[in-house]
Amino acid sequence: MNNEVKISLLEIDLTNQTHRVIDVTEDTKRYLGGRGLANKLLWDGMPQGTDPFSPKSLLHVGVGPLTGLMGCKTVLSFISPLTGWAARSAISSYLGDEIVNAGYSAGIIIKGRAEKPIYLYIKDNTVEFRDAAHLWGQWKLKSESAIRNQLDKETGQNFAVLC
Repeated sequence: MNNEVKISLLEIDLTNQTHRVIDVTEDTKRYLGGRGLANKLLWDGMPQGTDPFSPKSLLHVGVGPLTGLMGCKTVLSFISPLTGWAARSAISSYLGDEIVNAGYSAGIIIKGRAEKPIYLYIKDNTVEFRDAAHLWGQWKLKSESAIRNQLDKETGQNFAVLC
């Protein structure tokens, strides 16, 4: 009997407004968790010299192997517009825990470009592309607050928001 836990990555395609779950168990073992996996995803998923602002560019919202157990870091990995090299930014919040609790223990990879402003609603197996025209041009804090308030009214729950 194989009791191995599968490590899942949620892939979001903004252009086509589609999503799928990918099993990255073997890649995660080989590349040792979040940072190594992010580098592999960027390397394999983007041709060298890809414009960081193009729809072919990728953004990995990554979690590490301890996130959800005792860690709280979420790492955004991307190609830097300044250097053209892989770069990352780390945040501490419960966002990583929420990603893991939704079943995406390898995080989320985002590709493409939406035709109009949207935001992603992710709750367990539910992934929705929602209209964000009312948020366009607003400051981050105001956008985050508006999304939290809207989702609280809909669900009665508190959500982690990444803007």
